[in-house]
Amino acid sequence: MSAAPCIAARRVGLAVLSMLLVASCTGAPEQLRCVHRELGSTAPDTSLQLDVAEDAALVLTDAADRIDLALTMMPPVVAPIILVHHSAGGQELSRRDLKVTVPGGISTRCSIGSSAALSSCAATPVAVPSPVAGRWSVEPNGNHVLEFGMSVRLCR
Repeated sequence: MSAAPCIAARRVGLAVLSMLLVASCTGAPEQLRCVHRELGSTAPDTSLQLDVAEDAALVLTDAADRIDLALTMMPPVVAPIILVHHSAGGQELSRRDLKVTVPGGISTRCSIGSSAALSSCAATPVAVPSPVAGRWSVEPNGNHVLEFGMSVRLCR
């Protein structure tokens, strides 16, 4: 028997194996690409208010999207911090009590996602879609808040 049929059989076998491998990879779900966007920070001299300009790209639409807050404050924490979101027209859109702790320092972080698993500081999850534009403010509620910063994580 000549070597030519064996070589041809190997080539056909490799071609079939390659097609099976390619077919098995094409059904995998596409991984989301997430971006982090800083929105700014504010201090008591601006009444702890932060304005986020109208921007069509700043809408929480995916279950993995979230708002991240960084708070700098002097301990002790005596009550929940209140985060308020108003529309550009001044209508209150949401109000959340944030139960923050300041472990070993003066800074802490809170996240607000579309589920309790993506949220921290006992924050009420945000419904999606949810616009981020408008005025955000922190009401210290008896706490000494020095600064708060805000960013969003958007996944598409």
